[in-house]
Amino acid sequence: MWAVIWRDTALNELADDMVRADLPTQDLIARQVEALNRRLATDPLNEGESRTGRVRVAFADPVGILFTVSEIDQVVWVTHFWTY
Repeated sequence: MWAVIWRDTALNELADDMVRADLPTQDLIARQVEALNRRLATDPLNEGESRTGRVRVAFADPVGILFTVSEIDQVVWVTHFWTY
């Protein structure tokens, strides 16, 4: 299992979107974030799509995240979060 660590920026973005969302959307966001965390902890190098450098992007409707993977440390860093 990989460690999944959310940077403060991503956590703040998640909190901001949760506060703006209605209750059904909050529940959906929470379920999708949990699903993304499970997938990242299991197999982050095959999750989402690669971007510039080590940056990857993943989506779980209606959320998206940017993350990087440190293979040496087996750590996934979630750097940004948004809803669409």
